Formats: sequence, structure tokens, C-alpha cells
Amino acid sequence: MFQNLLRAAMFALILTVAACGADTPQEQIVAIDEMLAKKVPMTDAQKQAVETGLAEGKALLAAGKTEDAKKAFDGVIAVLKMAIDADIYNKAD
Repeated sequence: MFQNLLRAAMFALILTVAACGADTPQEQIVAIDEMLAKKVPMTDAQKQAVETGLAEGKALLAAGKTEDAKKAFDGVIAVLKMAIDADIYNKAD
């Protein structure tokens, strides 16, 4: 049990470091894609927030509004982190 909890904590830490290290919107998109590739279960509200935030961020980036795009992608990353943390917590039980 302790080993599973330790593994889950290390996995969460790795994902957090990877996502926090994203300095540009392009790096954020890569981090988001990597998080989505994990296929973590999400609520309908989380899925909607990710889809909306990603679309908004990409539209802002295309319009040249880099800082606004980064904020939108930060929101997507935050939602994905919550979903990943919840999945890890549920597996630790």
C-alpha cells in the first residue's frame, strides 16, 4: 500500500514539474497533450473546461495574444492536474 502511494506521489510530481516547466504556449500545448494522452477519467465539467480552454487558448495564440493564451492554457493544465490527482487518489484507496 505504501509503495503504491509513493509511486502515485512520484507520478504526480513528475507531471507537475513537466507542466510547470512550460514557458511558452507551444510548450504548454505539448504538456497538455502529454497529460491528455494519459486518458485520465474526468467529469463532464472537467472535459468541457479542457475543451473550451484549449480552443480559447489556440484562438488567442493564433490572434497573437500570447500572454492571454498562456493564461488559458494554465487553466487547462490546472483542470488536468486536478483530474490526475483525483485519479491517483482513487487508485491509492
